[in-house]
Amino acid sequence: MQIQLQQVSKSYADSGQPRQVLRDLSLSLPAGRFTLLLGKSGSGKSTLLNLLSGIDAPDSGSIWLGETCLSQLKEPALTRFRRQHIGIVFQFFHLLPTLSVLENVSLPAELAGLKQIEGQTLSKRGLALLDAVGLADRAQSPPERLSGGQQQRVAIARALICAPALILADEPTGNLDEQSGQEVMQLLLKLSRAQGKTLVMVSHDPEWIPHADQVYRVHDGQLEPVT
Repeated sequence: MQIQLQQVSKSYADSGQPRQVLRDLSLSLPAGRFTLLLGKSGSGKSTLLNLLSGIDAPDSGSIWLGETCLSQLKEPALTRFRRQHIGIVFQFFHLLPTLSVLENVSLPAELAGLKQIEGQTLSKRGLALLDAVGLADRAQSPPERLSGGQQQRVAIARALICAPALILADEPTGNLDEQSGQEVMQLLLKLSRAQGKTLVMVSHDPEWIPHADQVYRVHDGQLEPVT
């Protein structure tokens, strides 16, 4: 899924005064590539991810995902589009403790009203994704019995359940130890590339620069290419 930003700006109220986080961003990200967004805390990188997901809306400008302009979608069409075309991996896993691992993975598809995905039932697809992340044997376990790294792998499977064209990852290794973070990141890259997904990841860690197809630093409301 190709991403196009056209003169996108976003500000928030800070102590009663507007603080501009993003200023007139125009950018084109090709489909099927891994784009890394670097920046300090508060630089606006997570804000940009929220705009790309449609969770938040820009003050001005437009965001196109493929042939769809997010600002032209109203609820419930916006939520339906997000559920079917965008997978999100958060820093914190957000797994529901009352559901099994497999039920957590399948939940986005159930909320989207899907019965089958790419010819598979939700259960069969969920199990296939858990197998891909090395956790098929934990399908019926409650999330609390898994390590942090394992829970994030479940979150990756959940993000892929609806076969989205776009994966957004917000500091996906930020809550993990170094080894678990390495394993999760390698898995995310492997699966997104094998399935031809567009991956946009936010991080403050430059370690992943060599793995990205393109890298931008969010600074002073703008995106600066990193070479």
